[in-house]
Amino acid sequence: MFNKKVNQRLFIYALLILAFIPLVYSIIVSEFTKDFLSNMRDAVVGETTDSAPTTDPNEARATYSSAFASLRAKSYRVPLAEVSPSGPFQLIDKDKILIVGRCGDVMIFELDGESASRHTHLGKIGQAAEMAECGRSSGPGVKDMLLLNDSILISYIEFDEAENGYRLVLYKYPWVGERIQLEEGAKIFESEPAVPRSAFVPIQSYGRLAKRNEDEAYLTLGDFGVPNLIEEDDSSLGKLFLINHSDKSAQLIARGFKSPGGLFYDAGSDQLWMTDHGPHGGDELNLVRPGKHYGWPKVSYGNLYPWEPPWAAQPEYYGIEWGHHDGFEKPKYVFLPSIGISQVHRYPTTGSIEKWRGDLILGSLRNGTLYRLKREGDEIVYAEPIASIGERIRDIDIDDQGKIWLKTDTNKLMALCMHC
Repeated sequence: MFNKKVNQRLFIYALLILAFIPLVYSIIVSEFTKDFLSNMRDAVVGETTDSAPTTDPNEARATYSSAFASLRAKSYRVPLAEVSPSGPFQLIDKDKILIVGRCGDVMIFELDGESASRHTHLGKIGQAAEMAECGRSSGPGVKDMLLLNDSILISYIEFDEAENGYRLVLYKYPWVGERIQLEEGAKIFESEPAVPRSAFVPIQSYGRLAKRNEDEAYLTLGDFGVPNLIEEDDSSLGKLFLINHSDKSAQLIARGFKSPGGLFYDAGSDQLWMTDHGPHGGDELNLVRPGKHYGWPKVSYGNLYPWEPPWAAQPEYYGIEWGHHDGFEKPKYVFLPSIGISQVHRYPTTGSIEKWRGDLILGSLRNGTLYRLKREGDEIVYAEPIASIGERIRDIDIDDQGKIWLKTDTNKLMALCMHC
């Protein structure tokens, strides 16, 4: 009888142990996985906290290898709570960066040694009503900015109460002693017409800027979700303009663009490069020439999205002809499938990587990859992935030594170079 009771108790204990094993195992695995992923994240991403050093500067670095160079990367967190898409930035000098947040915050971000940073908030542009919707995903807000010698241009989406619709506007502010004079801002351009809320597509508005000289800048406009207006001469949608910010004039340069999210003017070669989001596939890199039509919404190398019904391809929205660009100016390079093409820049002829000099550096949103586009004259020979960042790359700037700066939609600044 005694042995029988012992055996029963042992059997019960064994059942209890077996019942707890999965729980204990899951806790152990969970903690191990958490530590492992945390260590991996710190090693690969290595974000520095605002105004504070990292525990080990080497942890703030990652390495990306390509055919002709290996890039070391370092990340900094920008102290802005914004959702995608994030706002633009521009280098002031090698250790100082001007940032305009999507919701209008203007700040100078400074690097302080190897592993720390600090920022100075300079104010906020726009009225509360104009920026009210910038906090929602893909909503309106600041689109781009361009710092000149004594002024700063900022493009953003403004709601026109009188016309009950959205416009892309361009403001000019004095820039004195590294301070923006907000009270002296003046509107120098606004898009036509105002697009009703029911039709407006924020991700197809854009407003990229590129400097031509101290008095003129190029400005892109998307179709705002109403591409049938591109062909209207009194509409500014789907077009590229040269804006003279001294006399507030706007000269039409080209048309036929859907969502032109990248722009760079190469003064040395007098070439203007623009990126444009395709529909399902067909992301384009265009070499823009005056007076040309770049196809949208008549033709595209892309196609309808799988979930779109066949009747979506109708003249008042999409073009009917897919998979070619006949009859219109052709892009210099097309990505199929789409990469979520974003900003484009030129690698300087003074850059440290000799094989890259004069080539284009291109960002992507969808696959979070940085590309080098081999340029030979007016042609693009190939696109080489040079860094898989794993985040949406929104903006790019490059200094004279070839250090590549990126800003992601998680408000992270990254510096990439051979000897960072």
